[in-house]
Amino acid sequence: MSKSLYTLLIIISFCFSQTANASFINILYDHTDAFAQVTYDPGVVSNPGTTLDTFSGALFPSAVFGGYDLSGDRSATIPIPGTEFADTTDYSARNDARLVSNFYRFGVNLGTSAPSQFGATGSASAETDLSLRFQVSDGNSLMDLFAAYEGNAPVQLILYDETLGVTVEDLAPTTFSQDSANGVVLYDNHIYSLTGSLYAFTPLSGDPSSNFGFRFEDGLVLAGVPEPGTLTLMLAGLIGLGMFRFGKKS
Repeated sequence: MSKSLYTLLIIISFCFSQTANASFINILYDHTDAFAQVTYDPGVVSNPGTTLDTFSGALFPSAVFGGYDLSGDRSATIPIPGTEFADTTDYSARNDARLVSNFYRFGVNLGTSAPSQFGATGSASAETDLSLRFQVSDGNSLMDLFAAYEGNAPVQLILYDETLGVTVEDLAPTTFSQDSANGVVLYDNHIYSLTGSLYAFTPLSGDPSSNFGFRFEDGLVLAGVPEPGTLTLMLAGLIGLGMFRFGKKS
């Protein structure tokens, strides 16, 4: 046996050993819309208007989670009649998606560092809508989910098994609490959809917030993973090519 063919067979054996006991999460659809916004109305403040930050697109365009950090923060000045001075007020609308302790966490949070808005009116809001569709292959797997309601900000996270046509988990806490589901079984060759939503609003009063998150267990690979059948065909082709070259040399 030639040295090149022997090397090829070693590489192929290594690939099989690395994939034989691993499940895959194959992303079929991935889209998220999110925004964070603060508006000051005309009348009291000298600089009314809106600050808006948005995101729309895929969070797993490759095997790496993208995430985002949106800021609708806005400051305003309030002239003090009869003087050259002005008070300053501010409000913050934050919306982020980031990886925390292996969880893909999504959160909205509104609030201010000023003790009072000094008569200013307006609103702050933030919203997230996640839609993820994926297929499990090469064995069963597991995932964890949570949804936390920390203020007057509705939150919901739904895992749906499209293959069986049933809702697997529906997390929607309505009080200051967290719902979670750990060790949820994802079955081999099943297609799932995961939808999540967050919404927070305030008329420049209070600090509503909420968040949800999920993670895949067992060292799953996200996006860009060949189907097992495709991988097998590729390896078979490499073996055939190696044998053909070996035969010609012989």
